Amino acid sequence: ARGNAYFANFFEQTLNFMDNEKMINGPKLLRLHSADEHTLCSYLRNRIPCSCLDEKYKEVKSVIKKDMCWNIECKQPNRFEVDSKSMMICSRCRQACYCSCECQEMDWRARHKMNCVLNRDVREMFTAKDRATLDNNPLWKDTISPHLS
Repeated sequence: ARGNAYFANFFEQTLNFMDNEKMINGPKLLRLHSADEHTLCSYLRNRIPCSCLDEKYKEVKSVIKKDMCWNIECKQPNRFEVDSKSMMICSRCRQACYCSCECQEMDWRARHKMNCVLNRDVREMFTAKDRATLDNNPLWKDTISPHLS
């Protein structure tokens, strides 16, 4: 079911991108790929036009929703199962989630800063329909753009 939800959401987002030029939300896809029962059941229930999942939803709605800390050096025993209510989201890109300020700061210095700027520039390009913003981003220019030509 997780794989089906992942692919369904991927196609939903792809169609939305094609129709509205709205960026694909990678973190949402990743959450569905490793979703807890509550998240998965809620996602499917909102898309299936019948009451077949109502009973299952009643069973799992008390399950605490889990999320993943994006810091690969997170010290949590299982960084893939952090209570989603306690997660912190990057205020710039609104995509990366962290279990604590310490994890967010550690990941910012090590990895996320470059990706965050790229995410912002990609979003601005889609919003403004201006490729120059992206072409001036060094991460895009050096790593991604060469593979597109």
